[in-house]
Amino acid sequence: MPFGVDARDTNEMASSIANDALLFDVKDNIDSVTQDFLQAVLAKNPRDRPTLEEIKTHPYFNGMWVFYLPNGYVHWEQKLIS
Repeated sequence: MPFGVDARDTNEMASSIANDALLFDVKDNIDSVTQDFLQAVLAKNPRDRPTLEEIKTHPYFNGMWVFYLPNGYVHWEQKLIS
């Protein structure tokens, strides 16, 4: 769990989410591109977070197709490699 590993209740968990650094456990085997993406979008200061355009072009989404649906939703699919 990236936040609040030592939290004893929901108040401590909320405090951890708001204040603690995002940490990844080596045993979870989360690659560096995914870690970079999550750290960026979960930055504590909203001004430090990437824009939607920056998110859409982040390497995390390489190899995926994006479909913009009429209802305003976005659908992502992994491209099949042949």
